[in-house]
Amino acid sequence: MVIFVISWILQGVLTYFQIRNYKDRMSTLGKVGYLGVGRMKKKLGRGRILLLVSNESGEVIKAEEMRGISVFTRFKEKNELIGYKIDELGKNLSGDFKEVVEEAVESIRGQLKNNTGGVKIEN
Repeated sequence: MVIFVISWILQGVLTYFQIRNYKDRMSTLGKVGYLGVGRMKKKLGRGRILLLVSNESGEVIKAEEMRGISVFTRFKEKNELIGYKIDELGKNLSGDFKEVVEEAVESIRGQLKNNTGGVKIEN
């Protein structure tokens, strides 16, 4: 019983730090350009979050991905997406990653259409 309670508390603390990392990355990247977020969560298996940032011309200037099943997972840079126009991104991709990229791209397209950059995250 004691081990269960300690594990539960530890999981809560680690989840707090993971959420804080997510908010920090969104806040930082939202100041750089137009931020798009793509998410994919499975009931069982690895989840995935992609943060894409583009400039006014729709070129990806930053990309970070968090992928895994653990609360220890952190964002890692996805340099292979940098330099592409957002309209070109989904063409050579497949599977879960394509879905996540397309969701992030749609978010950026909406901001470019409305000409609103940056995302404000409340801590």
